Order: sequence, then structure tokens, then C-alpha cells
Amino acid sequence: MASQKTFFIIGVLLSFIFVVRLFFFFMTDNQEAIVYAVELLNWGSIAVMAFCYSYLFPQFKEKDERAQTIRQKGIYYAMFVMIISLIIIMLLIQYSILSLTTLAVVRILISLVLITISLSWVILAKKM
Repeated sequence: MASQKTFFIIGVLLSFIFVVRLFFFFMTDNQEAIVYAVELLNWGSIAVMAFCYSYLFPQFKEKDERAQTIRQKGIYYAMFVMIISLIIIMLLIQYSILSLTTLAVVRILISLVLITISLSWVILAKKM
């Protein structure tokens, strides 16, 4: 059974994993730093999502119109952020400013989706 405390505990555990991996990232001489940094971004985005869900749980457990409006508007705003980030990533790769593999691009996009949707829901929940 999901609860606010459960999401918070999961967020703390994921944040711990993120911090430990970040520590090892700075302590080792990594040849493929971009791959490791993208993996760190994944752990961080999942931790952010867990903390956002912990904050939003009391408001979202009731299936009312306000919660539905927050969800719809949040995904709508996140879509625009994703389109802008896709354009930026495309330009960075096209002009050889950034050299990424397809897997790294997909991981970055997944992290951006998780972060933008979760944070837009939190922002909208505070405003509404």
C-alpha cells in the first residue's frame, strides 16, 4: 500500500544511492565520464520523482477534479519542455558540440520526462 511515508523512504534510499555513486564518480578516473554522468542523472531523476510523489500523495489520493487538472496541465507543460530539450539536444549533436550515443540520448530524455512531469505537478499543486 502506497503512502506518503513510503515514497519519502524510497526517495531517501535513492538519494543515498545517488550520493554514493556521485562520490565514486569523482573519486575514480573514469574514461567514459559521459556514460557515468548520464547514469547518475537517471538515479537523481528517480529520487526527485519519489520526493515529488511523497509531497503530492495527500492531494492525489483523492480522485477529484483538482488532481485531474494538475495532472493534465503538468503533462501539457512538460510536453513543451521536452520539445525544447529535444531541439537543444539535436542542435548540440548536429554541430558536434556533444557526442552522445543513442542509449545516452534515450536515458537523458527519460530523466527529463521524469523530472519535468514531477516538478510541474508540484509547482501546479502549490499554485492551485
